[in-house]
Amino acid sequence: MEIPPEYDGKQVEFVVEDGNKVIEVKIRDTGEVFRMEKYQRDYSKDKNRREEWSKGGGHGTVRSSGKKHGGANGDRPTFYLPSLVKGIVESLYEDDNKLKWVNPALVLYKYSPGGPVNGEIFSTKIGQIHFEKFSRIFSRQEEFHGLLKQQQSFLVKNLDEHRFCYEKKIFRVLWRLAVGLGTNHPYEVSMKLHNIYGIPIIPDTALKGIARFSLLEEIYEKEIEKNKESMKSLEKEIEKYPAEEDKKKFLKKIRNGEFDMLNEKEKFLLLFGSQKFSGVVEFLDAIPIVPPKFSVDVINPHYPDYYGGSAYPTDWQNPIPIKFLTVEDTPFRFTIIVDKGRLNNNKKMAENVAEHAWECLEKALEDYGIGAKTSVGYGFFSEG
Repeated sequence: MEIPPEYDGKQVEFVVEDGNKVIEVKIRDTGEVFRMEKYQRDYSKDKNRREEWSKGGGHGTVRSSGKKHGGANGDRPTFYLPSLVKGIVESLYEDDNKLKWVNPALVLYKYSPGGPVNGEIFSTKIGQIHFEKFSRIFSRQEEFHGLLKQQQSFLVKNLDEHRFCYEKKIFRVLWRLAVGLGTNHPYEVSMKLHNIYGIPIIPDTALKGIARFSLLEEIYEKEIEKNKESMKSLEKEIEKYPAEEDKKKFLKKIRNGEFDMLNEKEKFLLLFGSQKFSGVVEFLDAIPIVPPKFSVDVINPHYPDYYGGSAYPTDWQNPIPIKFLTVEDTPFRFTIIVDKGRLNNNKKMAENVAEHAWECLEKALEDYGIGAKTSVGYGFFSEG
């Protein structure tokens, strides 16, 4: 589908089929319509057309080379946003000095530019340009980072004055970190950013999950020598623990601050809980202690047709590089909160619980890693 050069810069509307194929473009000023060759019929009179102009496939601008631009053939991307917002975002996107004041989470999640390029609305080529621009503008940016750091410090200080106690440690990512790679995104690769402050975070649920797994693995290694039971059966056993006749003894040890008297399964239950017993340890989101450094990396699928389910994995298929965002060379602050009130306000007991939780988390971060692509060295940390 070729659009004559005289329409360069004109506003257009387009029709989309199957979610990502542009089959028809209409010039707003003149009403002239251009269609792909295989769709040479008048869709405006077809009651069964896939999209109505009013509901539309979308809006955009014709740019250089007579093609509707999506970032690969010119310098002005297309944004699929309401008309009142669209013009503002286009203006901001063209000026890096203005764009750096926009919330990074909005830029990544909501203001991703589109195409179409080769009939695809969200082309991989446009995604590469967008991620590189994001990395360039928001790396080592102080403005948004300081706000979340202050908020979390204020939160834990107030908690410490009541029934909770907290401890924090600094761990530095050894190479790169990719958390939230599978988060919903037009380009199907993303990153977990704080929705308000726009900085990369490691969610509390992820931290609790790997720390819990680390302790479960430790118990399993000891138990398997005796019982040869599976990890799954061990989890089921801990879920039922303690038995009714042992429950009073378990709670008495907690009230008396006898942490060393607890067995491994009781310590697991005290820290992480079960369906019937709530653990006393909470993990906060890990946040960078300095403005984070973003970096763009590449996934290179060698068999795109095979992954799409349409062919066998043959050597003559063309690899399609897919760029995605990572964080590198950035130290993170990890914070653990212990519910001292449930430990009879026993400070020593709370410190023992926190120390045990740190051992689990540190082992997990150093031995297992966190996030995506840990098998190739992503997501590993060391203290300090």
